[in-house]
Amino acid sequence: MKKIVLLLIITLSSIGIYAQETSEEALTENPLQYFKAEDFENGINEIVLYSLESCGRCETVRNALDTAGIEYFVFTIDNDKKQSLLDQKILQGLKYPNLGYSIKFPCLEINGTMYHAIANHTAFIRELIDFMKEPNEN
Repeated sequence: MKKIVLLLIITLSSIGIYAQETSEEALTENPLQYFKAEDFENGINEIVLYSLESCGRCETVRNALDTAGIEYFVFTIDNDKKQSLLDQKILQGLKYPNLGYSIKFPCLEINGTMYHAIANHTAFIRELIDFMKEPNEN
C-alpha cells in the first residue's frame, strides 16, 4: 500500500513538469495571434483574407471589413491545391517550420505577414479596423 501511495504522489507531482504552460505570458508568446498597431508604423498596403465558404468566423470578418470600407482580397480555400498554397505561405513565415503549426480560419495576410491562428478574430479585426480608420497616414 505504501508503494502505491508513493507512486501516486510521484506521478501527481510530476504532472506539472509535463503540463503545457498556461500563464498569460505564454498565451501571448505567438505575436501572430494578435493585431499590434506598432507592427505597421508604415501603414497597411495589402490585406488578404483566406477563408472557407462554410466558416462563420470568416463571414464575420468579411462583413466587418466590408462595413468599414476596408479594401482586401479574398482567397477562398475550396480545394486541396489552394489549401496547399496556404500551407506553403504559412510555412515560409514560421520561425521553426519543422515543429508544425495549426490553422484557425479565417487567416489574414497583412503586408505579407501571415496570421494563421488568430486568438480572437473579433478583437483582431476590431483593432485592425480602428487602426485603418485612424486619421494618421495609414
